[in-house]
Amino acid sequence: MSSRSIRKLNKQRDPSFLLPEEASHSEEEDIINIKKKSLNVFDYFDIVENSDLSESDKNSNDNDVESFVKVKPCRKKSKKKQKLNSKKKKKTNESFQDDFDFDSLETFTQIPTLDTCNALPALAKTILKVNRRQLNVNYELKTIFGHHFTPDSNSTHRPNIIFTGMKNTWPPVRKLGITMTQDKTVNNVTYFSINHGKFSYQQYQHMFNKVNQSPDPNVVKQVLDHHPYHVDTLIFISESCRINGDIQIAADLIERALFCIESGFHSNFNVSSINCLLDYTKAENRGLFISLFKHAIYVSLKSCWNTAFEIVKLIYNLSPEADPLACLLWLDVLALKSSNFNFVISILSEIDHYKNLTVLPNFCYSVALANFYREVISNEDNAFSTELLTKAIITFPLIAKLLREQLQPDHPSPVILPKNVLQSHTRSLTQQCRLYVARATDLWKEPEVLPWFSRVLDEVLQNPIEQMEECSHFRKKTFRSPPRNVIRHILLADISTVSALLPPAVFDGQPRSWDPLPPSNSYSDYESRTKAPQKRSPLIEFIRSFLPSYELNSPEHEGVVLTVALRDIPAHVMAFFLDVARAIPSALGRLYRYTRSLIQ
Repeated sequence: MSSRSIRKLNKQRDPSFLLPEEASHSEEEDIINIKKKSLNVFDYFDIVENSDLSESDKNSNDNDVESFVKVKPCRKKSKKKQKLNSKKKKKTNESFQDDFDFDSLETFTQIPTLDTCNALPALAKTILKVNRRQLNVNYELKTIFGHHFTPDSNSTHRPNIIFTGMKNTWPPVRKLGITMTQDKTVNNVTYFSINHGKFSYQQYQHMFNKVNQSPDPNVVKQVLDHHPYHVDTLIFISESCRINGDIQIAADLIERALFCIESGFHSNFNVSSINCLLDYTKAENRGLFISLFKHAIYVSLKSCWNTAFEIVKLIYNLSPEADPLACLLWLDVLALKSSNFNFVISILSEIDHYKNLTVLPNFCYSVALANFYREVISNEDNAFSTELLTKAIITFPLIAKLLREQLQPDHPSPVILPKNVLQSHTRSLTQQCRLYVARATDLWKEPEVLPWFSRVLDEVLQNPIEQMEECSHFRKKTFRSPPRNVIRHILLADISTVSALLPPAVFDGQPRSWDPLPPSNSYSDYESRTKAPQKRSPLIEFIRSFLPSYELNSPEHEGVVLTVALRDIPAHVMAFFLDVARAIPSALGRLYRYTRSLIQ
């Protein structure tokens, strides 16, 4: 009798009967379920804040946090697959290195050194860690839709996919021509750079540089006919499709660009580590930054906030000193939309003494909102969040005015600010306020948030607005002119109400969607090095004058009359003239002897 018949017969007699093999599987599932309870890394903050817990509870919470780092959640498999793979199963541990991001805006925050970054507390490094698995949008979509979701990428094409897999609709992959090299290591921090192949990529980059100024995108598409995975061309065509309303095609092209760059990643390049950096000033590296930022925008349109949050944290980690895309203006909003309230609270409390995050208008309002949600979840009084929101309204009243106009246009008491308060909001500050309102309006119109916000705002307006006027000097002094990274962030975000406030000088030339506002100290491997002119003898200059391409008044002869490039003369021509020069003395000697013999 088969084991299936025995199991069926025994279950009829005793429903709790299990075979030994099934009992072992049930024990494994119980262990997995216990470990799955520790998936919230922010439980550790409750250990720090609630000191009245028992010692046993603290130890259990510590174990939970350790299991989050060391234990990889297992997928549920059918019993049939568990039996077939029970002997072949291997235990794999997935550990993510501690990440740390320490970025700043150029005008009003101090840029820390790497030594200062390494001195951050362990909690700050844990908070800023990037979850590698959540960088793939398919992971979040599968979590939302379950087994009904079918990814459109072929994940068997390449294992260990980070961002996106190969799609069946993409052109076949040949030689992509992009590689990543490890430049140097300083204080356990490794600097990487992206390089273009000399024969497999650089010729198509030169082709793109010649046609990218064309207003017709079809001219630029010719580059894709030769290299379907050229990064700058994909970003250029993606932006054209987005402007025309083809969002799905635009997002697909950005994913193809990320696939190309990811294929060339160095084996030591770890997206979950802060010790792997890229220099934004190198032109070849900027394709990864721009592609990731645009990918985060398209992912957020699908309401995959966790994926967008992790992607922006990764951009934030690639260049922790410069923050070339001003990710601090977006990171807090994504954290709130992904329900990571403790991130906003903890990052401010841990690194505010290193960086003045409280001077950013978006962080002032986001911290108040995050504390409000924390108080609601824990059934606490919202006195502390009310105090934070009151301070934020007094310091940056323009955001409160814009939020009321968006959320409560028919409110009986509109926000009317004095003229001097409005004038204290410089162009730079107004840009950041409108950028935050455009992104965070949905957060403030929640049923439990809007009444609280309206009540606090009315209380502030009832009191004299002298405190708002006192902050006018602070606003004028702090936000004088928009930094380059903030302008770059606004150009990539392309929010009409914010882009209209950019300085006219930004739009003097044709906007470069593939590389907006390059750094002033930008460099590239394509830049040619000019050599100083070399002085040549008059004889060499005379010989070179016989060449058809010789021009006396050419630019290379200006200022130096007798200068030539010896390497430009063909070898066989130079050999001929040298043989003639060697034969001249002997020929003259023979002619002299012959003439003398005739005279005698």
